[in-house]
Amino acid sequence: MRMDEVLTEKLPVGRSTFHTLRKQGKIYVDKTAQIYELAVQSQKFFFARPRRFGKSLLISTFESLFRDGLKDFKGLAIESLWKDKTYDVVTLDFSTINEFKTKAEFKYLFEDMLLQVVGRLGFKRERADADLMVQLGEWMKSRPAASLVMLIDEYDAPLTLSLPNPQLFDEVRDALSRFYSVVKSAEGCLRFFFMTGITKIENASIFSVFNPITDISFRPQYGSLAGYTEAEIVQYFGGFLDRACEIRHKNETREQLLAELRRMYDGFCFDLFASTHVYVPWSVLQFLSDPGLGFLNYWHDGAGRSTLLTNFLTMRGMDKVSVYASEKMVTFEELFTAADLASLDPTVLLAQVGYLTIKEADNGLFTLGYPNQEVRESMARFFVEMITRDDRLAGNKTRTLRKILLRDDFGTVVETVNRIITGLDYARWNLTDEASCRNAVQLMLAAAGLNMQPEKHNALGRSDLEVSDGNRYWVLEFKWAGKGRRAETILEEALRQLKDRRYGDEVPPDAELHRIALVFSEEARKFVLWQEVPAS
Repeated sequence: MRMDEVLTEKLPVGRSTFHTLRKQGKIYVDKTAQIYELAVQSQKFFFARPRRFGKSLLISTFESLFRDGLKDFKGLAIESLWKDKTYDVVTLDFSTINEFKTKAEFKYLFEDMLLQVVGRLGFKRERADADLMVQLGEWMKSRPAASLVMLIDEYDAPLTLSLPNPQLFDEVRDALSRFYSVVKSAEGCLRFFFMTGITKIENASIFSVFNPITDISFRPQYGSLAGYTEAEIVQYFGGFLDRACEIRHKNETREQLLAELRRMYDGFCFDLFASTHVYVPWSVLQFLSDPGLGFLNYWHDGAGRSTLLTNFLTMRGMDKVSVYASEKMVTFEELFTAADLASLDPTVLLAQVGYLTIKEADNGLFTLGYPNQEVRESMARFFVEMITRDDRLAGNKTRTLRKILLRDDFGTVVETVNRIITGLDYARWNLTDEASCRNAVQLMLAAAGLNMQPEKHNALGRSDLEVSDGNRYWVLEFKWAGKGRRAETILEEALRQLKDRRYGDEVPPDAELHRIALVFSEEARKFVLWQEVPAS
């Protein structure tokens, strides 16, 4: 086996328990100092993070610690700190309950999981027709005080799955509420309780049943409990960074590689002081495993395929490009308080599932924005696929736009955009004015991985949309040709506006600049004319 293959074998790619990861000699980014701070407390904790941030690994780390002591923790920070004994551990992974359409199907899957897990600890169901929850409560109450650790992963997964069906959602919520009530009634036997999820749903019942439960999701000391800091990437994956430089470009420095890694995959902040940034582990590990492929978008198909987000936005009729707009302001209460799904702000949900993150914090007000280029692009692709009738085809077309634009083939760009527009679901998202045309094109170009600046101001006005890729810039001016309006006349107006208001003059002197006017016809439902301002 070659040295680079030996190195790659150490990457913790894919889903793996802490025990397996350590047994196989995989790299483990040591979070055990923070884990110790939590584990020494006899409390109930809730911890929210988007998908692919390592919540399941965190759960399995607690499981190994409480069940087997320091057996798997040799050389880690907690080894010199932990003095506690071992415990019986109940670990429930609700993400495994992922195929049900009725209350009965959910009940069967849920109870089967419970019986398998607690059965290993000696619990026996007395009669199949008897109420399982009653028997479980009696069993827990019979146990010695502080003798049981309970770990729940992805508590909200069944609720997410049932969200499109309000009746089923209520039935699943009620079934889970009974379980949490049983656990609450017997909590004297609990030494430690830790639960993860993606979102904090008020009507999921657990937060009212389990009162108090300490939410550590945005506490500054746990801002890096899941995810990698840049210092951790350098410390644990330094050899992989050097390998990536060698594979990609012989003259690329580690600093240059890190700068691009930062732009693509960094920027997530789960810290109410906005002081700590982390990378999504999934994307970093995928890149390091095969850096020759370049900085690909791993979020869209990996972490960003959120059933919760799709179901929620569609249910609320929020599948509009306005939701895609960049920075948003929210209050402390909006961001950190559990909300009813019926009234949940889509902006807050976007933050919970990882599409938005804290950019700034100022006296209880938080500015939310996209953490990085990968997520910005994924959000655009997500919306393009939502608002088109053939989502797969539309997604494929958008990914070609960057290549076409870089070939200076703007005519083909317009043709491609028009083909995507033809596939729009007009019942859900209709182009009705200049702003909606601009938003549509912005969405498509962002989905192609290009940088966007809508409505950029200068001393003479504001441009509709400025697009960039490296040292190349495009200033786009959109005009709406309503019924009876002559497109040629409107095109001339747009060209004059581009020239007179000097849009694009702020780009670097050595940049390649293109200024282009486009006219959308209300009658034809497509862009019918375009022209570039000649270089001066």
